[in-house]
Amino acid sequence: MANKESIEQGTIEFLIAEYNEISEETRRLRQEGIARLNFFITITSSTLAVLAFLGQSKAMTGVFFQGAAIGVLVLLLFIGWDTFRFTIRRDERTDFNRRAIARIRRFFAVQDPKIQPYLTWQYHDEPMHWVTNNTSNVRFTAQYILSFICALIAGLISNLIGVNPTGTTIIGVVVLIASFLAAQSYAANRFRLAQIEAKESMRFSAKQSEIP
Repeated sequence: MANKESIEQGTIEFLIAEYNEISEETRRLRQEGIARLNFFITITSSTLAVLAFLGQSKAMTGVFFQGAAIGVLVLLLFIGWDTFRFTIRRDERTDFNRRAIARIRRFFAVQDPKIQPYLTWQYHDEPMHWVTNNTSNVRFTAQYILSFICALIAGLISNLIGVNPTGTTIIGVVVLIASFLAAQSYAANRFRLAQIEAKESMRFSAKQSEIP
């Protein structure tokens, strides 16, 4: 009996430690996503300010300046794309971690059903809103900035090859919309795959969430 109680106590301590570790990892992921976005916003705004300042100088106008500006914007585009993809991975891992925590929460609910009315979060491990809803303020902000950079690059290239101002504006707007929708579609496809994977690894469905 003493040995059994020792094993149960060890199990409880292990699960609590696991719970805390997963919670801390989730918190780190969420904070890193915001930090990356802030860095992307800072470097983008600073770069655009420098380009705008240099663009006012007659010595920095012409083909050379536009070509250099396109190169700098392409570099920003790569940084932004990496930030955008990280926001997707962040939500995928958050869903994974939260479902793992839900399983631990379910263990304690099974052990002591009296605590069920006091549980705020779910104790089934179906896919959560991080992957079922393609919504994230952090990701949308990165998307808008990415789309704007794409539009600027398209506009500069159009101007460089001699397209008139009206045509350049139209091309910029089309690229802005198309790039935003493409990023949205990319994220939706990633989350669709994440939902499939989550359902395949699911152990406790919402229908089983009622514990006697």
